[in-house]
Amino acid sequence: MAYQKNKSITDALNVLMELSEEDYAVGSRELARRLNMEPTRVNRFLRTLHEAGFAAQDNNQRYHSGAGMEVMAARSLHNSKLLRTGLPVIEKLGKCKFQVALGVLHRNKVCYLYHAAVGMSLAEGIGRMSIYEASRSSIGMMLMAGRSDQYIAEFYASSDADCGDFDSFDKLMNKITEIRRENFTSIPCSVNSPLINIAVPVGTLGALAFSGITEQELKKTTELLIKIAGEMEKRRSEE
Repeated sequence: MAYQKNKSITDALNVLMELSEEDYAVGSRELARRLNMEPTRVNRFLRTLHEAGFAAQDNNQRYHSGAGMEVMAARSLHNSKLLRTGLPVIEKLGKCKFQVALGVLHRNKVCYLYHAAVGMSLAEGIGRMSIYEASRSSIGMMLMAGRSDQYIAEFYASSDADCGDFDSFDKLMNKITEIRRENFTSIPCSVNSPLINIAVPVGTLGALAFSGITEQELKKTTELLIKIAGEMEKRRSEE
């Protein structure tokens, strides 16, 4: 039997994910605009999520994450083999001179399971960063390179898409092609910055990154990052 996509479930999950990204309460019309969905449809999903405890409302009837979302977040972290097996490896780095990040890709956004600035403790780095645009992230670019051209085009081929520091979709795809060939990515920390972010895959699900690398450190640091990612994947596969 041919697979038929259930649009209602997909749309409801997209509403749930969009709501989970917010740091403040948001109205159904605003969510509908972002998701390009009918406001009445979004409102229906939000009411259902509210009844199920995954959404709550403020005094202005705007929605924000509910207790159910906190429970799901805690259970997700507990069940994340990538985070659970990766943290002991990260801990062995000790006081690393670079920012360290571990993340996964959802649609066109990166979710950082771990993101620690220089000098931060292991605990401080867990769940610290919010959702981030994949085209502006070394982890995002690394993980998009593992997806199909059709998948990437869905989010970035339109003229108003956020292609990060790449001027066009074609330039973005040129970088993706390079990443696929080399199996790691390096991008500037910011426009005109002399420092570099690098990322390598951890299996097929996640990616590990260092930020703040100089050009002179790039080769040696990339080799170190590949070694660390390999150890993470070995621990994950053995668990």
